[in-house]
This record gives sequence, C-alpha cells and structure tokens, in this order.
Amino acid sequence: MDTNEYIDLISNQKPDIEQLIELLSDKVLSDDSLKQIVINQLFSNDHILVYYHSFLILDKAIRKAPSLFYTYWENFESLLKHKNSYHRNYAMQLLAGLTKVDDQNKFDKIIDKYYELLNDEKFLTRRYCILNSLEIIKNKLELSDIIICKIVSFLRTSDCTEKQQNLLISDLIQIVSEIFPLLTNIKELSQFLLLVGNQTKSARLKKQIVSIMPINRDLNTTIYYRPKKDS
Repeated sequence: MDTNEYIDLISNQKPDIEQLIELLSDKVLSDDSLKQIVINQLFSNDHILVYYHSFLILDKAIRKAPSLFYTYWENFESLLKHKNSYHRNYAMQLLAGLTKVDDQNKFDKIIDKYYELLNDEKFLTRRYCILNSLEIIKNKLELSDIIICKIVSFLRTSDCTEKQQNLLISDLIQIVSEIFPLLTNIKELSQFLLLVGNQTKSARLKKQIVSIMPINRDLNTTIYYRPKKDS
C-alpha cells in the first residue's frame, strides 16, 4: 500500500471504519513501510479524518506492541507543542501508551513539559492531561506522587468554571480510587479533597470523595479551592 492508497482508504467516515482501523493497526505491526506512512500522515496531513484515523491506528498498535514504536518517542513528544490542540491530545495519549516500555526513563525528562498542558487554552486538553495520568502512573508508579501533586497544584489555582472544575476533580478522584493504597505522600491530596468535600455543592462530587476518604466537616485550614462561577 502506498501513501495515496492509504489516504484514499481512511479519508472518509466509512460504515466499516472501526473494523478498518483495527485491521490496519494489526498490519502496521509487521509492515514497516505502512507504519511509516501512518506516522507521516499523522504529522503532515491537514485533513482531519486522515490525521485522526492515523492517530487511532497508532494508538491501537501501541497498545498491542509498544516496543515497536518506542523509537518514535521524540516524534510524538514534539506534538505536545503542536498548534493544533487535537495533535497535543494525541501526543499525550501516545506517550502515555509508550511509558509501558520506557526503560530509558524518557518520560521522567519531559514530565514538566507534559503537565504544562494542564494549563492549556483548551479545556478538553486539560482534561486529557489528567485522564492519561492513570496509565502513566500504572506504568511508572515511582512518579505517582509527583504527578498527583502536579494535578492538585493546578486544581488549586485553575481558572476553570465551577462546572469544569468539578469535572476535573471527578477525573482526579477516579484515578486516585485506583491507586490510593499505592501513594506514599497523600497529605496535599487529602487536604485538597477534604476542602472540596466541605465546600462543593455537587452531591455527586461529595459522594465520590466520601467513597475514598472521610469528610472532616470541622477542617480549619486555608481554603485554596475557589472555582470561577459559570457565567
């Protein structure tokens, strides 16, 4: 398959596109030429369906055989600064998948760059940054406390609306619920969640917090959680 054939194949939203993506994600594992075509189209093609479907193919392939794509780490890393927020989102997810085979500790070196996207102009990118953290933590448990602290620090001072803030905190709680026993430094996290639990008007959010830790309603400490009201 050459580049033009590949583009023709994935540039439309066909009824069987999911099956096609699954098929191609298998094929790139054994076809280096196709693998390079898919990567090139993710980076260079301006057609949204071409680069989106290329991302889906790569993401599925990385889940199946991450070691085959580790050599492209720096390529994917460069997308963290891409002008297109979709590409920034793709970069976060692809790199998260590669942390499973990150024996050179490349993620450790870019952790600050990665979590700068918590302050991205796009809310969805901020959310993806948090959501992808679970996979990273599972693959690199030694970074769990650092990552959680970065997320909490962002949430303390974020300029999100109350609705957005509650969604991001909910995402954090879902992550924490899976790794809480493995965390070694929970002071900042616990204090933050207790404050949120005491202040939030969201019954759903309060219930989530109660599910992983008790609420101290008499907590007397500095209040940092001040989400911006929805306009």
